[in-house]
Parts: sequence; structure tokens; C-alpha cells
Amino acid sequence: MSIPPRISLVTLGTADFPRQRAFFVALGWPIAVEDDSPPFCVFRTGGALLGLYSRSALLAEAAADPGRARASGTSRWG
Repeated sequence: MSIPPRISLVTLGTADFPRQRAFFVALGWPIAVEDDSPPFCVFRTGGALLGLYSRSALLAEAAADPGRARASGTSRWG
């Protein structure tokens, strides 16, 4: 027996939260949840939810050290 692959929520960390939020709002995507501290919102899509989160808050929540990751060359955060 196998479990069919399903994704119900994808969260993206963004360096420019207001710009990314404005992009999806301009597409007409409805906001399901929104909070200002830290900047976070969730958009409803056809079958899943898309979360936007400020990159710095996402890194802090993940207990990541972006300075150390950049110094080692392993960061994908830019």
C-alpha cells in the first residue's frame, strides 16, 4: 500500500514581503490568513495553501544562522 503524494501548504520565505504579497494580491488570490508581526499571510489556491513569510522571521523560526551558512557557502538564501 502506498500513500498518494499530497501537499496542502507551501510556505515561502521572502526578502521583500510587501512586494511578494502585492504580487499575489494583484493576481486576485484571496488571503485566508494574515498577520503583521512577523509579516505572514496565507493565500487560498485551487487545492493547497500558499504561505508567505518574511525571510528573516522564517530563518529565526528555523533557528538558522544565515551568517554562518553564507560563510560556509551552503546558503540558498542569497
